[in-house]
Amino acid sequence: NIPSLIEDTLTLVRPNMTKQRIFVKKTIALDLPIIEASHAHLQQVCLNIAMNAIDAMPQGGRLTLVAESVNQHVRITVADTGAGIPPDEVPRVFEPFFSTKARGIGLGLALARAIVENHGGLSSHGKWLAGVMKLVGLTNCGTLPDFGNFVIDKKTGEEYDRYQGVQELMPFAKGVS
Repeated sequence: NIPSLIEDTLTLVRPNMTKQRIFVKKTIALDLPIIEASHAHLQQVCLNIAMNAIDAMPQGGRLTLVAESVNQHVRITVADTGAGIPPDEVPRVFEPFFSTKARGIGLGLALARAIVENHGGLSSHGKWLAGVMKLVGLTNCGTLPDFGNFVIDKKTGEEYDRYQGVQELMPFAKGVS
């Protein structure tokens, strides 16, 4: 339930937003398709992105959330009125341990990307995800290798080698589907 996912995330970050005078504008489409996904994992994605947005607006601002249906998929867009990321650093934002914040460790967006990819979004690159898991090094974090999760480009049908991907992810597996 995407509307409750967004509301739950906003509830968690509301104290930070209030303290920093950040206002929320949200638009949630009424025709969102039902998706099969882990609420907890997707909430972690939304939380990581929302916290980055909040950190980008220490003097206040506006956080905009839009949930819409695009080709039978759900797209959630998050925007803020913060200073933004320097254009030359944008290509690195998903790299593990890359951060533009003095106190950031640089795992929020890398983990968010890995979660989205593991739910069939963007792409699924086994070697990259295994590298993220190795760098994270937490025993309570893991992967869910699935032969269907290795699509690199849905439009062209390009796939990462599923056997290689499962082999690369098995050392970090907390389950297999």
